[in-house]
Amino acid sequence: MKHAGMVHLLMLLLILMLSGCGSGFAARQAGGNSQSQGTPSIPTEFKFKRLVEVTSVTQLKAALSVAEPGDDIVVKPGTYNFEGDVLISRPGSMYDRIRIRSVYAGDSLFTMIPGSSVSQGLVIKSPFVIIENLVLRGDCGITDHTKCETGIHIMGGANHVIVRNSVLSEFNVGIRGSGAGVNGNPFEFPDDVIIEGNKFHNVSARETTGQVAMIEVLGGARWTIRRNFMYDFVKNFGDKLSYGILVGGNSREALIESNLLACSRHIASGQRVGISLGGAGASSAQQCEAMDCTLEHTNGFIRNNLVTECSEDGIRLNKAANTQVVHNTIVGTTGVYVMGPGSTAQIRSNIVSDNISAFDGGSITQKVNNQIIDGQNLFDNYSAGDFHLTTSGQSTIMGAARDGQVVSDYCGQSRSATTEAGAIEYGGSSTNNCLNAIMDRFQAL
Repeated sequence: MKHAGMVHLLMLLLILMLSGCGSGFAARQAGGNSQSQGTPSIPTEFKFKRLVEVTSVTQLKAALSVAEPGDDIVVKPGTYNFEGDVLISRPGSMYDRIRIRSVYAGDSLFTMIPGSSVSQGLVIKSPFVIIENLVLRGDCGITDHTKCETGIHIMGGANHVIVRNSVLSEFNVGIRGSGAGVNGNPFEFPDDVIIEGNKFHNVSARETTGQVAMIEVLGGARWTIRRNFMYDFVKNFGDKLSYGILVGGNSREALIESNLLACSRHIASGQRVGISLGGAGASSAQQCEAMDCTLEHTNGFIRNNLVTECSEDGIRLNKAANTQVVHNTIVGTTGVYVMGPGSTAQIRSNIVSDNISAFDGGSITQKVNNQIIDGQNLFDNYSAGDFHLTTSGQSTIMGAARDGQVVSDYCGQSRSATTEAGAIEYGGSSTNNCLNAIMDRFQAL
């Protein structure tokens, strides 16, 4: 038993290390999405009043139906088959959250089997909820992919939700954020949501004409999406266009940072976009805040992300106003594109293969210190997650003055006054450990 406990502890530590690459990073950014990387005013850790242990889906649903602020609902180790739609509608509070978790990451596997209609996994309709250490997997065959639609759906007034250290796979959309309300009236949308340290992937292309994305957010303010790892998001039907992270619907102030995206690791079909503010645009006014889809996003910040192997754009901005794109490494993609009326962007200190450009009414208001270079010449083997510099890369990687709004890198290291373009500062005391951890994670796929 001692040995098993130690294995679980080591697994948890490994997940935390790989997703953040530094304890200082986790402490600095655990609770908020300040674009200046400041200290949040809300607590980063929470104390709970009551422990509730469950050993079945029936017990879980019963516990959720009477949950009170401060409840810590622990799902005991095991595999739980269910047809979806586990509703979380009881609210926590700012300082007394309701948490649903496994003790150790990966202990509890929720397998969603096809029901009679389109299904979702966990449906969160209330604020101040934490999901932690769970594994959610769709088990719908190719002909039933539409019945494994969403892993976790955060909707309506579900403000201040946190989803962390969990695994979501075999869904059309891993985590979805959307509005809720009365049709014909402006919907309410969730704000201040944190999605961090999770893993998203699919083992096969999704056979659906609907949306395919690892994370899709329509509407809402101040979503923080950080330190997630996602790969193999592919769509075979319809427009065949899929996304790693998509935020639109007249949303605002999203912070997307230090994520690792491998659009295609084992599956290469379809058309894949890495990070998008706007995507293809909301399909109806009801999907947009205030029923206004003039802009898809405002005041977004995209920093310190690693994006590889996308057949389309690594970063796409579509009707996204006043976006900052800073210190990202975007290789094996078609580059960074700013498009659509109202789209404006500041693009600084990125490493980009292919191109940075604006068209169809989009404009770039600042473009400085970016390095346009073939990633194969710069990195040992980024397709396999190896971001060590080649011999020639060590001399060709471009230096840049530290950006005042990106004071640390993907690995959590403080950037020096003269740093490098891209997501990683090379030569730091923990850089090599971080690079090895990224490579190990790819090789474990």
